[in-house]
Amino acid sequence: MKLNILLIEDNIVDSFLVDEQLNAACPNKYVIKSASSLRQGLEFLDSGNFDIVLTDLGLPDASGLKAVTSIQDHDPSIPIVVLSGNENEKLALQIVQMGAQDYLIKGQGDGHLINRSIGYAIERKNHEKQLVYLANYDSLTGLANRGLFRDRLDRALIRASRNKTLVALFLIDLDKFKLVNDTLGHDAGDELLIQVARRFESCTRKGDTIARLGGDEFTIITEDIKNLKDTTTIAEKLSSAMSEPVCLSFHEINVNASIGISIYPSDGLKPNDLVKYADIAMYYSKNHGRNCYHFFSEDMMPVQSEKQSVEEKPATKKPAVKLAK
Repeated sequence: MKLNILLIEDNIVDSFLVDEQLNAACPNKYVIKSASSLRQGLEFLDSGNFDIVLTDLGLPDASGLKAVTSIQDHDPSIPIVVLSGNENEKLALQIVQMGAQDYLIKGQGDGHLINRSIGYAIERKNHEKQLVYLANYDSLTGLANRGLFRDRLDRALIRASRNKTLVALFLIDLDKFKLVNDTLGHDAGDELLIQVARRFESCTRKGDTIARLGGDEFTIITEDIKNLKDTTTIAEKLSSAMSEPVCLSFHEINVNASIGISIYPSDGLKPNDLVKYADIAMYYSKNHGRNCYHFFSEDMMPVQSEKQSVEEKPATKKPAVKLAK
């Protein structure tokens, strides 16, 4: 299978030389598309499917670090190898530390060297992607994990504030999940979580964030909400999806979900507040029949506040008793 290279180089002679060297060293291994400016290169990135970018640092519309950072900002997933006539070791180290996979000096290697650099760059980038995935996604369901969820929620609220739109936060807890683990085993419980995750994905839009916070607790961030009716529609879809039986090996079980919903900005402006209020609404659903959803409202607060005041009330200090000598 041929690898697709995007070569960003404004010098026609250098561009031709790279093409010639690679084809001489590895015939029929690469398909090279050349761009004479950063802008054209970014346009090609949008319209093509490339495995790697080779770029010079001295471009008509970008030079030095800007050439690399612009490519990274445009497509963080693409590996980058710099081909430069600048033998500045400090610059080379800085560019590699910024995330480029390699830095080669023009005229100091042949096609075999460039070929090895490309192979190592793609391998390093794939390893980097794997580490990023492990740090941000749940290993069982493939959904966003708690850390990525918090980052996505922060960003969602910033966009909503700028665009004057709503954000709905769903907090979902499976009803009687412990019973599945206790009766059918943890493997069945894991399979249930995977199937539930797929059902949630079928009920949401491509841009929504679905995360597993841990155990049987999930959350969904939906952006660009126009009104509460849109949020209700999603909640109905989630409840309907969970009403269908789940097949686990030789068992068919019914597992429902309790859902709590908070809305930005009407319920809160800060991420922690929205999570707190969605959590309160979720427990309200659990305490009012389960298998349902509720929007957060101030009416739910007194019960929570009363419970909290009891839990936080300091114990009465007993008077000290003096022992007779």
